[in-house]
Amino acid sequence: MNKLFLWFAIMATVIGFACPAYAAPVSPKVSEPINHTTSQPIGGMDDDRNPVTLRLDAATGALLTMTSSGTSGGSSVSILLDGTIVSSSNPLPVSGSLTLVSSDNTTFRDDGTATKVVVSAAAGNLISATCYNISTGLKYLQIFDTATAPTAGAVPKLSFLCAKNAQIYVGNDVFGKDGLTMAIGIGMAISTTYETFTDAAVANEQFMQAVYK
Repeated sequence: MNKLFLWFAIMATVIGFACPAYAAPVSPKVSEPINHTTSQPIGGMDDDRNPVTLRLDAATGALLTMTSSGTSGGSSVSILLDGTIVSSSNPLPVSGSLTLVSSDNTTFRDDGTATKVVVSAAAGNLISATCYNISTGLKYLQIFDTATAPTAGAVPKLSFLCAKNAQIYVGNDVFGKDGLTMAIGIGMAISTTYETFTDAAVANEQFMQAVYK
């Protein structure tokens, strides 16, 4: 009996070293999303199969939030419209026609022929504007929402200082990624005063460029 017990003890020790106890894999910790509409809580130690949820704005269709909790196990995706999951019985509303609009920009330049110019006689977006001032005095690059050349005394939409013998470039850091919206047209001028257009500069001492769409 003692020999049999000793044999069992030895075998148990050998098996223990050869086959360590099974440990279930541990999923990574997933941070709590800002918004979610799943029926179970998302976060903490998940099972790697929690869904990804997209939340859309009902009025604009814009993506408000996207939460992802699945990792290696594959995830389902739900799109919500005002809190209701989009499905065949609750489809996304689609109306109107699809219009393709060219994103090509147009360039404009005036190499010292005028102190006031019409960049575009139609509404558009001003992407960037440049002024090179080779005079010995301060000048102001002024932007006007107009379809005709600015006139003396006109109030600009924006006015930028251009130092003597210097160049100024104004781009999307000021106008935004889509450009400055101009409802009527795009006009530019070189002024000797900041607040209004004073047409006292010498044309061939300043050069203007613009990019618009």
